[in-house]
Amino acid sequence: MYPTLHSQTLRAKSALTLAALAALTLPCAPQVARAQTTTTSGATTTPDAPPVTSSAYVLAPFDQIDITVQGHDEANKSVQVLTDGTISYQMVGSIKASGMTVASLTKLITKSLSEYYNDPQVTVSVRESHVQKITVSGIARTPGLYDYRPGMTLLELVGQSGGSAQAPELTGLTLITHKNGATASTPIDLVALNNGDLTQNPVLSPGDTLLFTPRDPAKAEVQIIGQVQKPGQYPVMRQGATLISILTEAGGATQGAALTKVQLVRNGKTYTYNLHPTLYNIDDPSGQIQIYAGDVINVPFNNNKIAIQGEVRQPTIYTVPDGEPFTLSTALAAAGGPTTEGDKKQIGLFRLGKDNQRHFIELNMEDFYKGRNSQQTTRLADVPLQDKDIIVVPTRNHGRSVVDYISAVPGFYYISQLLGGPTRL
Repeated sequence: MYPTLHSQTLRAKSALTLAALAALTLPCAPQVARAQTTTTSGATTTPDAPPVTSSAYVLAPFDQIDITVQGHDEANKSVQVLTDGTISYQMVGSIKASGMTVASLTKLITKSLSEYYNDPQVTVSVRESHVQKITVSGIARTPGLYDYRPGMTLLELVGQSGGSAQAPELTGLTLITHKNGATASTPIDLVALNNGDLTQNPVLSPGDTLLFTPRDPAKAEVQIIGQVQKPGQYPVMRQGATLISILTEAGGATQGAALTKVQLVRNGKTYTYNLHPTLYNIDDPSGQIQIYAGDVINVPFNNNKIAIQGEVRQPTIYTVPDGEPFTLSTALAAAGGPTTEGDKKQIGLFRLGKDNQRHFIELNMEDFYKGRNSQQTTRLADVPLQDKDIIVVPTRNHGRSVVDYISAVPGFYYISQLLGGPTRL
């Protein structure tokens, strides 16, 4: 950890924190509902929008899509692509949407609705996509989000983004990776890469960031990337600045930011900070972390997911709110609660352990719902959930084996892989 900036006066600290609080809580539309645009290279021009969508976007399981028919509100519906790739839409029935483009699905629904409406005007938009992305930031010719595909190399991404807006010899290039809960930065020699040096051309992974920075000794700047209103480079004085002041200059965090995992990359090492306490405590040291020229601040997107499947009214994958408690009862409520056939006595929780294997935990929520249990029992029953948890509410009289739980979710192994778990228990 780096030493914190010594307080000068309480009034100065209060003013700084109140300014940061105002910036960090700027109102903005939920990310899943934002309009998104793409450039000809495929990069997203909205830096805080999670997935890229367009008429050529290919739908995949767990994508959330909105269907609207102009002048016919009764036909408007938000649906999710299920594990088997289908969607269910009124007056059309079940449609195999996975693998179709947005344009193709729009055409199919328009044709089907022509039996009910005269010249229906149908719009299909992707509210939330589960396609994996890679970020290009800094002085690239076309910064933004790019679709990841297995085997993609750094040189390919440089080509897609147009390379640096400056000459290669005047450009610094850094690959920021996130693996096993840790973030690392690797300097890349852009001149050597362009000359065919394969050691400078690693294979990329989902979530990587390629950062282009100018090499100008006259400029003392820090780079802030990720989920902020105005990502980019910001000047700092020789004595440095503070983490919260740079975040404020960048317009504050977006609504989908993970402020519990803000990362500072310095000289190849990564330090992670939780900035939530800073919003409520002007004396919290996390907001006073010193930032110096050459540092990179990454505000990641909150990608903590859990799955709720089986006998619930709205089985799906949910995003766990950043910095807020999210328990089993909260998750079940978000899923509309168990169905009348759901067995609340034997709810299955599959949790990813440190050994990267899913472990089975059986939970009894019936007493919790009846409200007859003691406070201690309530706390034990209403367990806090973790990233990548899978909750299965089985059908009554299903049996007691783990296989019986899994059989309640036909796409269990697919969901496990999607959340980052192993291929089998």
